[in-house]
Amino acid sequence: MSLPITPAMSTSAINIDDLITTTTILSGAIIAILVAEGIKILIPLRRWFNSAELRSWLSEDVMDRLMNAAASERAVERHAILQQPTPKLMGILQTTATYVLESRSDELLLRSLANVRLALTDSPDDVKLWMSATPRDETAFVARDRLEARIERRLDALQARLDYRWTLLNRYSTATVAWVVGSIVFRRTIQNDLYLGLGCVAAVVLVAAVGSAVIENVARRRIDA
Repeated sequence: MSLPITPAMSTSAINIDDLITTTTILSGAIIAILVAEGIKILIPLRRWFNSAELRSWLSEDVMDRLMNAAASERAVERHAILQQPTPKLMGILQTTATYVLESRSDELLLRSLANVRLALTDSPDDVKLWMSATPRDETAFVARDRLEARIERRLDALQARLDYRWTLLNRYSTATVAWVVGSIVFRRTIQNDLYLGLGCVAAVVLVAAVGSAVIENVARRRIDA
């Protein structure tokens, strides 16, 4: 003889189901974050990203000149520089740009960093004035200060662009991985109840996105410190 199901037993069963669903959502989100971070560790995504962004900011030839100057100044491989997080990469580029400006060793690179086009007339521009400067040439040193300010503004704009696009890439990649993981974990739920299953998958994506953002902010603070 079977026992009747009381309201208390029914509520307990519902609570257990909710607990299992919540635990599964959190587990799926953690798995998604680990998979996304593992992909970034195994595949040099940051290096490819930084290289592509620098090539779009400068021409390929000028980008090669800049990275070669940075690598030779620090006696490291250029791949190691491109793999650095944005704050460290920008610090290296700023130091290299200062070296190029002070040494006056590469006019093309200096002109590209300052975004000063070669004048079509014989009138001198800031790059020409600084490249031919003499110790007592005050006009040339004023031109040098203008070049330094232009380079600093351009590097600041580049850092903002790299931060913004890398954050977007992280968000989209984590969300994509979380959606795939959630779809696998809740595939039976989706078959039985489409809306409930999709809601659970969306919850996995949301939790993974928030968790990834928290991890990224903590890592950024450690780098800045």
